[in-house]
Amino acid sequence: MRVLIVADRADALRRFRGALIADLVARGHTVALAAVPVPGVDWPPGVTVHPLPPATARWPAALVAAIRATRPDRVIAYTHKVMAIAVPLARGLGVPRVVGVLTGFGAGRPAQATARAYARRIAFDVALAPAGHLAHRLVTLQDDDAATLVARHLAPASRVRVVPGEGVDTAAFDRPVPRPTPGAVTFAFIGRVLHSKGIAHLVEAATEVARTHPHARFLAAGPACPDHHDGVSVDTLAAWQARGPVRFLGHVDDVRTVHAAADVVVLPSHAEGLSVALQEAMAAGRPAITTDVPGNRGLVRDGVTGWCVPYADPHALAAALRDALDHPDRATARGAAARDHVRAHHDLSVVLPALRAAFDLDDPADHDR
Repeated sequence: MRVLIVADRADALRRFRGALIADLVARGHTVALAAVPVPGVDWPPGVTVHPLPPATARWPAALVAAIRATRPDRVIAYTHKVMAIAVPLARGLGVPRVVGVLTGFGAGRPAQATARAYARRIAFDVALAPAGHLAHRLVTLQDDDAATLVARHLAPASRVRVVPGEGVDTAAFDRPVPRPTPGAVTFAFIGRVLHSKGIAHLVEAATEVARTHPHARFLAAGPACPDHHDGVSVDTLAAWQARGPVRFLGHVDDVRTVHAAADVVVLPSHAEGLSVALQEAMAAGRPAITTDVPGNRGLVRDGVTGWCVPYADPHALAAALRDALDHPDRATARGAAARDHVRAHHDLSVVLPALRAAFDLDDPADHDR
């Protein structure tokens, strides 16, 4: 079967969907990709790449050319921005099956109740709704997003399918579950330094905890994004770095080095699609302290695989940090449970078959086309 996968950036496509692409090629599908090129990204032999221009206004012409060149049986469009353009085009050009994948709501689920945030939500809905109703199927990565799509009339319930993430190679992250000593736990935040990731709340909570637990360590691994609409300013980040106690590492090439240094991961975000960073850390046997919000609460069970606290509540976050510091045996037990959970529900061996089924790519008769 001829499959065209569309995404906004080639590096994200390689990072999060590389295993799926390799799997489809190995199963005899003819795979083509359309994305904005990023230097240094390579693909399996036989994969055709159609570059998209950086400016989204020029995407329609480039996508029409890619669809006409590949004559796909399936178009799979990732993220709401891509879906808004690719799904109507693919349907209009007669592609037999068009699937959209919503990896998260992002600006469509604003953290602040401001006029600007509400305007971004309206723009999100206006862009997504046509694609949501035109796609033959709309895939989400967790139940909350599926329910929101239907509640906001962005897609009919009959076309929405939930798949448990995009898959993690759990064996690549397997390492011994840590056994920290009381009062000397190392916590790690892994992700972009954005306000919606709750980084300011972590800095406040860590500052509170450090007063009574001076041997606690706090790391933050991930790129600063000061130019992002949700980014932390250069001055604010410099002030945090100077004040401590959170040590900002910036971009890390191999996240497993952070897992090795950490006992517990912390992600106090406003909402997620289904955090790959959390899944990878849990696969490494690291329990998570996170927020009771869409995307996180389906992955982390409070008292079982980690701690769930209310969003935007630094004091509740500090209480969870102190609990892990004062009761490291809980961290050890929850880390083991976290690893078992990700292995059972989010390993590639589980997720890839679910994705193929959601994309209607498991029909043997289609392989002869």
